[in-house]
Amino acid sequence: MSDLRTQERKLERELARLTKQAARFADVRFRMPAGSPRSRVTTANAKWARAAEARDRTARELASVRELIARETVAL
Repeated sequence: MSDLRTQERKLERELARLTKQAARFADVRFRMPAGSPRSRVTTANAKWARAAEARDRTARELASVRELIARETVAL
């Protein structure tokens, strides 16, 4: 149980970091002026997509850990 709680805290911190990062990249995309070079737009989109995918993957992993914790709690 202790290992799961430690993993849960680690994933919570990582999720918070990735959420902020994805929000920053989304803001960069939003603030790009019309007529920005295609390479800059593509790079901004790729950075945002990568951060959003990492955030979503971490959120799913956190949900799985929380489910395991809930199962162990019920079993006790």
